[in-house]
Amino acid sequence: MKKKLPNSINLIETINPPGDTFTIFYEWTFTIGRYLLIFVQIIVIVVFIIRLTVDRINNDLTHEINNQVELLLQADIRQNEVKYRNFQTLFKDLDLLEETQVKHARTIVAVLDSIPGEITLDSFSFNNKRVSSTFLAESLDDIQRYENFLKQSPEYSDVRINLEIVSDDEYEFSASYMIGEESHE
Repeated sequence: MKKKLPNSINLIETINPPGDTFTIFYEWTFTIGRYLLIFVQIIVIVVFIIRLTVDRINNDLTHEINNQVELLLQADIRQNEVKYRNFQTLFKDLDLLEETQVKHARTIVAVLDSIPGEITLDSFSFNNKRVSSTFLAESLDDIQRYENFLKQSPEYSDVRINLEIVSDDEYEFSASYMIGEESHE
């Protein structure tokens, strides 16, 4: 009699045929899909970390900008800014002055410094060494003292004073005089 051979399992052959959809999906998921999923997760984690870093930098910059804007909106800083802008413009103008303009500026400062405190300067003009100005005073004595000062000073010549009474306690007068070459240089 014939001996019965035991049933053997062939491990080389596949159980399911190669064209089966489930088998293809299963093989793809556990070979290629696994690595693709890991790669996508790594990209998501990197993008998340970059986004956190960029948001933190953006928040820090926004906070710093808000602090600086708040500092600049303070009233005293705005007033100082206008004052320093005017100083800067003045310094630029002073750099552009010629030597004759500097000499005239010194002369004008000396003329303005010679005006007594009791007299108020209303208008002032300086042209070709002639000074013409209009003043307001409260008494005739103040006007007389200023006129005497101008006439007795060797720096001024051809002094002319014109008086006009505005009210009982206020006088308007104009003074016109020439400035000598040797004055305030």
